[in-house]
Amino acid sequence: MAQVDSYTVDLPFDILPMIFKHLSTPDIRSCALANKEYHAAALPSLWSHVYVSIRYPPSLLSCSVLLVLDT
Repeated sequence: MAQVDSYTVDLPFDILPMIFKHLSTPDIRSCALANKEYHAAALPSLWSHVYVSIRYPPSLLSCSVLLVLDT
């Protein structure tokens, strides 16, 4: 069984978001999966890195589909 370092458990909750600011998105995601406290601290950092891409399937761009959706 892996040994858990006790100093990571004793970190104050307010320090965790400051640490997460210096991590990459995949690393923050890994931290969020570690335990409930890290998950709660990591969520704001993860949401600050959300990228939205609007890509519609070609069928949704046709006028006939848009007319059906409008009715």
